[in-house]
Amino acid sequence: MTAALLLCAYALLITRLAPLALRRADRAPRLAVTAWYAAVVTVGSSLIAAAALLVATPEHSWERLCALVRLCVEALQGAHDWIGVLLAALALAGAAIVSFRIGVAAVGTLGASMRGRLRQARLAATAGRRLPGTGATVVDHDVATAYLVPGRHATIVVTSAAVEALTGRELAAVIAHEQGHHSGRHHLLVDGMRVLTRAFPRSRFLAVAHAQVALLVEICADESAARRHSRIDLARALVTMAEAQALPTVLAASGGDALTRIKRLLSPPVPLGRGTRAGLTAALAAMASAPVAVAGLALAWPLLMDCPAPFV
Repeated sequence: MTAALLLCAYALLITRLAPLALRRADRAPRLAVTAWYAAVVTVGSSLIAAAALLVATPEHSWERLCALVRLCVEALQGAHDWIGVLLAALALAGAAIVSFRIGVAAVGTLGASMRGRLRQARLAATAGRRLPGTGATVVDHDVATAYLVPGRHATIVVTSAAVEALTGRELAAVIAHEQGHHSGRHHLLVDGMRVLTRAFPRSRFLAVAHAQVALLVEICADESAARRHSRIDLARALVTMAEAQALPTVLAASGGDALTRIKRLLSPPVPLGRGTRAGLTAALAAMASAPVAVAGLALAWPLLMDCPAPFV
């Protein structure tokens, strides 16, 4: 019981501290994306481990390290009296509800994304024309924007209004931004958070995580483009395309918080040193592994207490 309560408190602590600690994490956007996913995984694994430990609380179950499934079956059969039956039933019902919600959200979100991307790919294939020397496809539209249609045959789409409004260097920087999205597989990162947000729409923590990951992948793509092109050119292009609305099923160059991205491009933060990155990576690994360590210790503690003394 104590370990389960500790894990629940730990999950609550992460949901409160993560948004504060990662509020200004754009100095290392890739690491920040990893941190947000680590925080989400940590909260989920903490709650799952807490539920598992509640089911397996009775002391006489620890004569051997029984499998969780066996403990649930024994509890449902009345081996641990009515408390065990109730805990097992609640745990199984909770697991079923969570799995169902995530499954429905995954099917709905990913299905909608796939259909939208398929429509965009067909539009680019039928109504688009290749932009010489860029690998991008131009479609006629009166709004200046550019976006990536991810997939097996990813396509970078630029509207005719963007081609007319942007200079050659600005357009090249925008295309490089979209190439950064493709090489980083950023659509998978955004879709993952979108699924969780749809599954648990009342979770403020997941809503913040989704918004932050969406912004951070745009910053990652900006950094990728800035390695080959001028930051000023990309910033100017963002200003020009600021009126464009990001399509929900694609990664648009004008997506995310455009003002934040423009400020960052014009005044880039000092990057983190290798030592700091290594320390933060170790801290993330410790944070994510803490629930497993606590659950493992709770499982092994009764057996450790029965070990013979090393000295007689």
